[in-house]
Amino acid sequence: MKKLTALLCVLLTLSVGITGCSLFNSVGESNNRSDGTSKNTASSVNTSIRDATGNAASSTTITGKAEWKTAIYYPDSASLYIQKEQKTFEIPTNASLEYKVGICMDELVNSPRTAIPKNTRVLSASQEENTLKLNLSKEFDEGINGGSAAINMALGQIVLTFTEFPGIDNVSLLIDSKVVQEFKGHIELDRLLARSEYIQFMGNQ
Repeated sequence: MKKLTALLCVLLTLSVGITGCSLFNSVGESNNRSDGTSKNTASSVNTSIRDATGNAASSTTITGKAEWKTAIYYPDSASLYIQKEQKTFEIPTNASLEYKVGICMDELVNSPRTAIPKNTRVLSASQEENTLKLNLSKEFDEGINGGSAAINMALGQIVLTFTEFPGIDNVSLLIDSKVVQEFKGHIELDRLLARSEYIQFMGNQ
């Protein structure tokens, strides 16, 4: 009886030891790699990019492009008349009116044939009913040298170009955010500049 009891005790001890080892190894393997890092990295690493509000946001913003066609007006080679040319620009599909005005003004200013002073910039542009409210930088004032013919050529380029935009028939012009009554002592700018006034500068086209 004593031998049987001793044998049972030995068997019971071995059984607990084996079970204990099996349980330890199972827990160890489920929680840890051989290098000591956790297997369950998906829950411990946040790979999403979040915006300022804490909402998940994409790491990149993809903006579509589209071709946009419009007419730009340039002086002819003798600077006697204004000629119309069709241009195609690649712009964002959701481009605003101000964006479109800006790229047209860049084209007008940087053309080899232009009466508009270099470095003239669009400070703001918006549509109010059938009028484009256009605010140009001070370079437009500072850079024009000449009489009424040169001024009308520059204004004609602007008015004819922007009244090509759908729904725009007039331009209200500010310079450096200011209303100018008599521009260079020749032209009143504190009124609407209508397309019909500048058609004559296109000659017999």
